[in-house]
This record gives sequence, C-alpha cells and structure tokens, in this order.
Amino acid sequence: MTEIEQLEQIKKNILSLSMSMTDAPLRGLSESQIWTVNKTLENVLGKTDITTESLIRESHEKRWFKPNNK
Repeated sequence: MTEIEQLEQIKKNILSLSMSMTDAPLRGLSESQIWTVNKTLENVLGKTDITTESLIRESHEKRWFKPNNK
C-alpha cells in the first residue's frame, strides 16, 4: 500500500469513527467514552487542515461509501 493509499484509508477510518459516534449511546458507549473518542479525533484533526466536513465532502466526491446494492 502506497503512502497515498494509506492516507486515504486513514481518512476513511477517521470519518467512519466520527460518524459512528452519532449512535454510540445506542450501542452502549458511555458519555465518558464518547467524549474521549471525540476529543481524540479533535486532537488528531486539530493539527491538520482536515475537518470532518471536508472528509464528508471528499467521501461524496470519491464515493468511499457506496450503497450495498450498487
């Protein structure tokens, strides 16, 4: 895997983790656990020009998450 491919995968993983926090309480995560994950994401992304919003836009442009039936 090239460095570019690794960066793409890391960005996908960060976006997936960020989006999964939406329903984390339904899956049994405590408020403290959710806060820790969100704070970690904030710290990681805070040192870059990458934002969750920019990752969402990029995911739409590059079709990272295609529907299962397509």
